[in-house]
Amino acid sequence: WDGVDGFPEIMKAGGFDAVIGNPPYVRIQTMKEWAPKEVEFYKTQYRSASKGNYDIYVVFAEKGLSLLNPSGVLGFILPHKFFNAKYGEPLRSLISAGNHLSKVVHFGYQQVFRNATTYTCLMFLEKVGVENLEYIDIHDLEEWRDPNGDTEAHSSNGFVSAKEIQQTEWSFIIGSGADLFERLSRLPTKLENATERIFQGIKTSADKIYIVHEMERDRKRVKVFSPQFLTEYWLE
Repeated sequence: WDGVDGFPEIMKAGGFDAVIGNPPYVRIQTMKEWAPKEVEFYKTQYRSASKGNYDIYVVFAEKGLSLLNPSGVLGFILPHKFFNAKYGEPLRSLISAGNHLSKVVHFGYQQVFRNATTYTCLMFLEKVGVENLEYIDIHDLEEWRDPNGDTEAHSSNGFVSAKEIQQTEWSFIIGSGADLFERLSRLPTKLENATERIFQGIKTSADKIYIVHEMERDRKRVKVFSPQFLTEYWLE
């Protein structure tokens, strides 16, 4: 769908003022089982689907951007994996080339949706392009979105120059460490040049879920307290 058939008058006038949504998150490995022709169509019609095993939400982001008028804005909640994944390079290139990225609200490992495990962010694009983007890193999701709470106490805010946003992996560094990170990024020798193999050790990625406090135990079970759910559980 190119927008013309469904909204001919809007597209003839230049496009939409705003596009807001939550695009589907589906890897092409899954889509190949029930929509193989659709997968190949996206590869030929959309720049964002041209590299690697993409996720369909990158296609929706590209399409949404194309439907905006010259002063239009886009707001999506979508996985932030494309910031660093190889398949996200075409979409990063498309966004950075036009300086479209205006704001990111990053949720990290925190879960926004109750019945799905997804690692998401809010991404805002402006068709006209911006000089600086606002970056917000959320430390405690529940406290941050409490309308009666102190949102600034549970997040970090800063601005990043649009010139620093390229098709390479996106790393948003704000605050006191930004200058140091910038100097380190200019060093000619990187860690990958000093080793043949880099791997990650053991980590939980969600301490509040996996690190629990032992309350009591018997021969077969242990009772623990979960900081995440504020509840006690018996575990075998």
